[in-house]
Amino acid sequence: MLRPDVQRVIRELLAASESTGSLTVDAIGEALGALAVTADEIDQLFTALELAGRTIAAPEGVDLPGRLRDVLGATRRVAAELGRRPTLSELAAATGLDEAQVRHALSYGRVLGR
Repeated sequence: MLRPDVQRVIRELLAASESTGSLTVDAIGEALGALAVTADEIDQLFTALELAGRTIAAPEGVDLPGRLRDVLGATRRVAAELGRRPTLSELAAATGLDEAQVRHALSYGRVLGR
């Protein structure tokens, strides 16, 4: 069961995408804002949106596959250096992206993994 604040985000995203049937990864990231969510919660959020018939797309003009490659490469490098899984801010610093861009790339990777 998802936390009420994550359920609220899902309801807002469903309402915002009612007419188009699609959402961008950016829109999802903006809706989550500073809300601390786990990888499992993000997976559940994407599942709920997809089950409701929503299509999730990359924002126009953004090379999400390239960003994902960069983030995954940085994840491996930084994890090897630190001996632990890197934080979002550490990945941002290692890639030159901001935290939102890193989060979007990782969300994209989760969508691909479905």
